[in-house]
Amino acid sequence: AISSGQTYEVSFRARWLAGSNQLNSRCYYQRLARTTQLDRPEECGTPGAANSRLEANLGPTFANLRHDPPVPAANAPVTIIADVSDPDGVGTLVLKARYNEGSVSSHSFSVDANGRGQGTLPGAAAGTVIQFWIEATDSLGANSTAPAAGRASRALIQVEDGQGTALPLQELRVVMLPSERSFLLEPLNLMSNERLGVTMIYNRRHITYDAGIRMRGSAAGRARDGTNYQGFNVAYPDDQPFRGVHSSVSIDRSHRRPVV
Repeated sequence: AISSGQTYEVSFRARWLAGSNQLNSRCYYQRLARTTQLDRPEECGTPGAANSRLEANLGPTFANLRHDPPVPAANAPVTIIADVSDPDGVGTLVLKARYNEGSVSSHSFSVDANGRGQGTLPGAAAGTVIQFWIEATDSLGANSTAPAAGRASRALIQVEDGQGTALPLQELRVVMLPSERSFLLEPLNLMSNERLGVTMIYNRRHITYDAGIRMRGSAAGRARDGTNYQGFNVAYPDDQPFRGVHSSVSIDRSHRRPVV
């Protein structure tokens, strides 16, 4: 609460690439509304000129990365596909994988004359979660990975676990590392809105890597009471919105009916 005659000072630090330098602030119930003009430099960057972010040589670039089939059967091999290019020529390529967060294994990944890359991961038991990424080097020694964050990314595969539906319904499958799923559901973390990395698979066809998931709802709805009714909110990457439109989706598993 703020009493009459009291003065408070609040400091803000902001960074932006574009937009207004006006900061709108207010207290509870829209009280004490104020617009603050943030200081900004008169010289904004060096358009068209080299700056501190210049990279003299990037490693190979990737497009259309995906695994096939999206939900592999138990013990069936999984194909990893990506388009690979580099003006200096593609050098070495290695497909990396971890099964159920175990040790990292290396697998071959080759590119044909059209830049189409392909590798194969061995099959695994039902329910296994496989994390994968590709490490690449061009002919001049520059390195890159796909997805860009490499091992820190969340390009995940889950072997068929029997939890899908045979009904004529839309299916949205969430694939997480087992340890991060446990972390998300720990009582201490239930009210956190921190997003954890996931792979989303829509109708067993459309794959989105590096989405972000968090719990949704009130404390009562997030409680871990053994009913598995918690809901989730998933943010999709900016360049891969859900159904080409939605930046996020909410998953309601409460089983609650509307109040009449």
